[in-house]
Amino acid sequence: MSLYPYIYQKYWRVINWKNNNNTPSYLAQLRKSQFWSKEEIEKLQLKKIKNLISYAYKNVPYYKKILNENHLHPTDITDFKDIQKIPILTKNQIRQNLDDILSIDVDKNTIRKDFTSGSTGEPLTIYKDKTYSEYTKADQYRSYEFSGYVLGDKIARLWGAHRDAPKTTVLSPVKQKIDRTLFINTFNIYEKNMENIIKKLETFHPDYILGYASSLYFFAKYLEKNNITTIRPRSIISSAETLYDHQRKLINTSFSAPVFNHYGCREVGAIACECNQHNGLHLLAENQYVEIINRAGENCDNGEIGKIILTNLNNYSFPLIRYEIGDMARKSKIDHCNCQRGLPLLDEITGRTVDNFIFSSGEIIHGGYFIYLFLDVKGVGHFQVIQEDINKLRIKIVKSDDFDENEINRIIKTIKKDLGADIEIEVEYVTEIDKTPTGKHRVTVSKIIEDYYDL
Repeated sequence: MSLYPYIYQKYWRVINWKNNNNTPSYLAQLRKSQFWSKEEIEKLQLKKIKNLISYAYKNVPYYKKILNENHLHPTDITDFKDIQKIPILTKNQIRQNLDDILSIDVDKNTIRKDFTSGSTGEPLTIYKDKTYSEYTKADQYRSYEFSGYVLGDKIARLWGAHRDAPKTTVLSPVKQKIDRTLFINTFNIYEKNMENIIKKLETFHPDYILGYASSLYFFAKYLEKNNITTIRPRSIISSAETLYDHQRKLINTSFSAPVFNHYGCREVGAIACECNQHNGLHLLAENQYVEIINRAGENCDNGEIGKIILTNLNNYSFPLIRYEIGDMARKSKIDHCNCQRGLPLLDEITGRTVDNFIFSSGEIIHGGYFIYLFLDVKGVGHFQVIQEDINKLRIKIVKSDDFDENEINRIIKTIKKDLGADIEIEVEYVTEIDKTPTGKHRVTVSKIIEDYYDL
């Protein structure tokens, strides 16, 4: 085993100490608390929730107004059921009340302004303070450790967000060498530039590879097609997009490494991740309080799919309390994981709310339905299914070798059989399908489901 991680961690602690950064101490806390009992973790959560709501009532105009309008006072919040008395916070409400969600107790010069990618519409502005950022970085490292990562191991990031790329300075190459990180921008990834990327990975020889699910899947297909077996990390970490079973299987086979699914967002950081038991995703409950609710606003039963409502427990400068992020998840039926962590489990992240389609019958179809229709179809490089109206679909297709229009006709026939003969389907052949601003490939998009969910 290399001594480098041991040496690097010493260096890392000193650098953080010099910069008055508490990430190392927060990480040490999280390493211990993850093995607390379920009851101990819930006790911590409730304490942090009460403190956050009390602070927000005193210092955040939006929450003082909302709680007063609903005849609530922080002292009324005594258990988890009481939290549901607080109205859900939507993206539009954040946009409309941006200044009032910012704490009056904070110096604007000490906080960081950030933006979501706006992949489903208008980007969202949020603010983050020092404590939040340090907790988030600690939880990011902790989540990597679920896959076996040790601080100082080599890690390659296949990422599509330009803003997450390392800052280009004279010392950047030196810092990346010390940190043992390799950043590969996958915003525009095609077969023609794959050879160069493969060479970079072969030279770097990463212990771990972190990437978008779609980027990892694209790489895996390329490795399989070209019989490349020279890239063998210890683990693969998939993030930023829904990871489907067929993607996981091919990624695992092509890299000959276990795949760990991670879930997070720009607004609050890491939310959940898989451990080596692969029984679902552990919620990172010391820093996030997560509810899974149905359309009636009630908690889903174990095994049911619902909307994710989350409360970050650390960002006092810009509290997000009962924030509707726009994603769906299935609650786990498992109460205890063999990894011995007391962190609660989600069965799976089923996708974004806007990945779901609703039709005139009232039936909701998850976007995964279309993914599996195209799974084994030859001659289709990429595709995207867009719901334009209640009974209107547009399918964008990028043709590749062996394209057969009969296969597309078969898919159309199947869709009409399964979802209704009156559905209008338009097929559009394109040379390229646009990605989101952060380089994600959205396979399914509904333009009307947001009205149904009232996001």
